[in-house]
Amino acid sequence: MGHSVQLIVGQGAAIASFLREWPVARVVELRGGWQAIPVDEALYEAIEARHPGAVRPSGLDVSPLGLSEAV
Repeated sequence: MGHSVQLIVGQGAAIASFLREWPVARVVELRGGWQAIPVDEALYEAIEARHPGAVRPSGLDVSPLGLSEAV
């Protein structure tokens, strides 16, 4: 079974700034000082609430070619 996820990946001040702006977001610690913020429904809803009319890009909801054959 495979999963497709959307993440914001960064380090230090950039991630800290994002978390201050979007307190509903959570961070996952990665190796090498990197951090990932999962773009989940709660975060999408918070963004859409602040920016009415925002549209989720459908291009973000795709799997890499060959993924279905690989899993």
